[in-house]
Amino acid sequence: MAESKYARLITHNFEPGPSAAASFPAGYFEMYPEDPTEMIQMNWVDGEMMPGAPWFSAVMVLKPTPEDRVCHPRHIHEWDEVMAFYGTNPADPEGLGGEIEFTIGDEVFNFTKAVSIFLPRGTSHCPLIYKSVTTPIFMVGVGNPEKGYSQAFPDGWEW
Repeated sequence: MAESKYARLITHNFEPGPSAAASFPAGYFEMYPEDPTEMIQMNWVDGEMMPGAPWFSAVMVLKPTPEDRVCHPRHIHEWDEVMAFYGTNPADPEGLGGEIEFTIGDEVFNFTKAVSIFLPRGTSHCPLIYKSVTTPIFMVGVGNPEKGYSQAFPDGWEW
């Protein structure tokens, strides 16, 4: 049987490509252990893995962020990003299933309802802290980096 014309457009990948992974500090992906207790990386797509594709990441959050660290520290991208956070309770589609704290620039926001956030290129954002989780929360990120996934940490990397 002939090889599929469109199979190259499909992935079941859970890990970032090599360039994207290199832009994260050592130890970052240990947040997603095989036997998850806090969160699970559900999918990852980027232009390095699939030429021409935008960056896309989906994470399922199961527990609050431990008090001694943040889920993701303040950082910037040289490309636009949209982040969205959704609850998983079908009886409450607008509810978040917990509370998150998210910083944009120097403003701190707390969300308890599903939310989408547009972050224009160069906008400082995070830390991201999952303050409470009563039902799993899905976090989705999407962007279209021109030179591959990258991020910069102005304050350095700290949990």
